[in-house]
Amino acid sequence: MEDLLAERYLLAGLTLLAIRPRGAAGGCRGVPGRTACCWGVLFGVGQAAQAVALDSLPSAVSGFAVGCSVIITPILTLVLYRQRVARRIWVGGGARAGRHGGCSRSSAA
Repeated sequence: MEDLLAERYLLAGLTLLAIRPRGAAGGCRGVPGRTACCWGVLFGVGQAAQAVALDSLPSAVSGFAVGCSVIITPILTLVLYRQRVARRIWVGGGARAGRHGGCSRSSAA
């Protein structure tokens, strides 16, 4: 699982370098390159930890957990950061919840 994530992010990094070499070298929107790299490493570690955790769960529970993250993320953004969430995010999350049962139904039944 970790190899897949490593290949995925390597490909994404190389694509970024090919398309916007200055953007990759200088960070983004005033964020220094070193800070951006630190955040990238933390994100990668988090993705790897999530992949390992989801791999150890039954597929129904894993799908439920990922589905909940789609619904919970905008709510956490609103509550924790007090940032307005765009309407298209709510619509997308609601469409996803309606199509797959969201967090309210267990598929183990």
